[in-house]
Amino acid sequence: MLNKYKKIVLGLWIVPPVLMIIISFILGFLGASSNMMAVFALLSVIVFLVCFIFSIIFILKGDDVGDSRLRMKEAIRFGWETAKKKFWFFFGAIIITMIIQFIPNVYNSIFHPSKGVAASLDMYALPAIDSMIISLIFWVIGMIIAIGWIKIALKLAQGEEAKISDLFSGWKLFFHYLFGSILYGLIVIAGIILLVIPGIIWQIKFSFFPYLILEGNGPIQALKKSSIITKGAKWDLFFFSFLLGMINLLGAVLLLVGMLWTIPLVAVAMAYAYVKLKSQVRI
Repeated sequence: MLNKYKKIVLGLWIVPPVLMIIISFILGFLGASSNMMAVFALLSVIVFLVCFIFSIIFILKGDDVGDSRLRMKEAIRFGWETAKKKFWFFFGAIIITMIIQFIPNVYNSIFHPSKGVAASLDMYALPAIDSMIISLIFWVIGMIIAIGWIKIALKLAQGEEAKISDLFSGWKLFFHYLFGSILYGLIVIAGIILLVIPGIIWQIKFSFFPYLILEGNGPIQALKKSSIITKGAKWDLFFFSFLLGMINLLGAVLLLVGMLWTIPLVAVAMAYAYVKLKSQVRI
């Protein structure tokens, strides 16, 4: 259920952009000068920043109102404290993840430097067979590491200790996770085709499937259980995802160094939200 603060946030996301679009059309129709359009562009940026700041304020203010199933500040606070407490653990995990991601690029730059140039000039240039194999292998490893990150966040959200080896411990769940991801992606794409809004709803509704796969559920069962867990909490998760996105954006703005903090914060906060919401239902 939307409280008055969250309704204000929706208004901030809808009314000012619509007004700015209408004004831009009017200015274009009237043949406004380039200087006037530049001033309007600057004004649009200012309006966007003001709406952005007030959106965060009202989302957090609305978090304390009503009988919301998810307390966003509590989840973010838990993520913050965990990221601070486990900073060097997460630092090591991020470095390992980055190294794994860069290995195919390093391999190609060493063994196929000319291929890389050709590919950039010719969109039809095919990569070497060994490059394709290396890329495929490390894509699989990257997927396993993605499962590992979810496992680490989930263990910490449940009050358990996590280990670096957890990054690679999800290999047995690879095909379940892959199949679940494909199904999830197809569902969201279908929803976007149906005038976008259903896609957003279904994206939130089934978003907890990775955690449920880690807890031993099959892909379809995980998607079904996710829909139960998120029932009545979709608006909360919508605004919560916005806040987490803004936190990661702030980390990126801080010369990417801030993401060493925000990536684990966001991962743990979302896992904490899953644990809290799951504890409120019977599945």
